Amino acid sequence: MPTRPPQWKQYFPTKKVGKLCHHKCTTDSDLPLRTVLNRSTEPNYETATYNWCDSCLQPSVRPAVRDGLSHILFVTKYKGTDRRYTDRYFIVGYYEIGWTAEIDGRVAIRAKNLCFVPIKRAYEITDERWRYINAHSKTARPASLRSVKQRISGNLLDAIVQHLDRYNRLTDYLLEVARLKAKYNPFEEVPRGRVFIINVGANTTHRQQSPLFDDGTFEFVPIPSDCDEGLTYADLRQFNSPNTPLFDRIANPAISPSENIHNDPEFATFTYGDNVDLGSKGRLRQLQVGDYLFFLARLVPYEDQYFNENAIFALVGYIEIAEHLDNSEDLLFTSPAFNENAHVRRWVNNPASFAGYAVFKGSTDSRRFHTAVPFNREFVEHVPILKADGSAWEWGGNTELGVIGSNTRAVRMHIDPQTDGARAKRFWERIWKLQRWR
Repeated sequence: MPTRPPQWKQYFPTKKVGKLCHHKCTTDSDLPLRTVLNRSTEPNYETATYNWCDSCLQPSVRPAVRDGLSHILFVTKYKGTDRRYTDRYFIVGYYEIGWTAEIDGRVAIRAKNLCFVPIKRAYEITDERWRYINAHSKTARPASLRSVKQRISGNLLDAIVQHLDRYNRLTDYLLEVARLKAKYNPFEEVPRGRVFIINVGANTTHRQQSPLFDDGTFEFVPIPSDCDEGLTYADLRQFNSPNTPLFDRIANPAISPSENIHNDPEFATFTYGDNVDLGSKGRLRQLQVGDYLFFLARLVPYEDQYFNENAIFALVGYIEIAEHLDNSEDLLFTSPAFNENAHVRRWVNNPASFAGYAVFKGSTDSRRFHTAVPFNREFVEHVPILKADGSAWEWGGNTELGVIGSNTRAVRMHIDPQTDGARAKRFWERIWKLQRWR
């Protein structure tokens, strides 16, 4: 990904026309996603972009922007796990273009609206429909996906967009991509970005807990919210069992499924927001593009949910900083890339509430871990994790959890690979060792 955020410019289409663009279909899901486990990133649902993360189909995309077209329609040859649809062509989603940018000599687009559907609801390109779409050619069907670049307008475009809108399952796509990405290591060497650590999620002051399971997997439970941010505990699904409500894992009778939550960080579009004017969070202002913000959470063994003495601290994921917004007048707040964030949800109802806050956006290499990484005394001393003055942590006079909690209460930079590559190597390699890569 680029070392600095693109300069996105608001885009105003001059024609209501959709341009067909293809992507390869994964074999690892029943959803007609882009391929994920081979590091393919386009279209990038997480950032609502196309051609930012990778360079794709420039001879097709650049003319679409040049000619003022309104939509990109994504077509794929289905290769997923539902064999009833194998090798058939479908339009599976669209971007309505809202912003454009020049990146390393190529044109990138960002959607102001995007929609993707399950395969059984996708718009199939049958022979008859293809002849209608491709009226000026005699080919009965696309010879290859790379030849699919036709333009669609008028009633047909309206019918396709309306059909897709009716069955939009974008959240399913985002969660499935996050689960698939958790299964492979995106790095060939130790990343060069600085490592920051912040403590998040339910803790001893909350009635609910984040459960840790015997196999090392876990579920991250957000804290309750003192205002309506548009989500409750009943709205969340389990990461490891996506068709099951998260609430099934935190069935404390003292907790209502209708209780409002503060879902931050969120591991669908990978954002985190906070008050950077607050003393303990002030060092978030130091985050730069390419830095890593790691999330430290308190987890409790599932069988012992209400016995806090068995709790542990663990690293549960990170975002590689790709962008951040701190101006409530920035139109990018309306982009799907940011509107899953809890603070943006608050901003929608009350822009004045955003004063002093910033929202950080993760790159496509951001991760919610498949397996929790215990952040205990052994981990701290192995790296080692040090105090701000460079001295070792002191473990006497408090419990292990107490020492970790007090040393991570304020967010800060813990490792700079540019000045301490050895500690960075030990830090990352310990994390990689505990994951289950494919």
